[in-house]
Amino acid sequence: MELKAIGNRVILQAAMTPGKSNGGIIIPDNYRVELQHGVIRSIGDAVEAKLKVNDVVIFEKYAGTRAGNDGEFIILNLEDLIGRIEE
Repeated sequence: MELKAIGNRVILQAAMTPGKSNGGIIIPDNYRVELQHGVIRSIGDAVEAKLKVNDVVIFEKYAGTRAGNDGEFIILNLEDLIGRIEE
């Protein structure tokens, strides 16, 4: 399935806490937490911000609509983005 953002929206792939702790303990999926940042996978045609696909951005805590098989994607309005993480 391919998702494409329309209008003033972006689609992110949500980041999750790692599946293994620093001590090597494997963390089950139901105890992993979704973080408040993700990688941009699609940008709507009305977005004029300086964003591009594969940018890592931070978003509001309860923003967006979950999509995809396991809710792995988040569809957000541009206003729900707080900032970009530059490496």
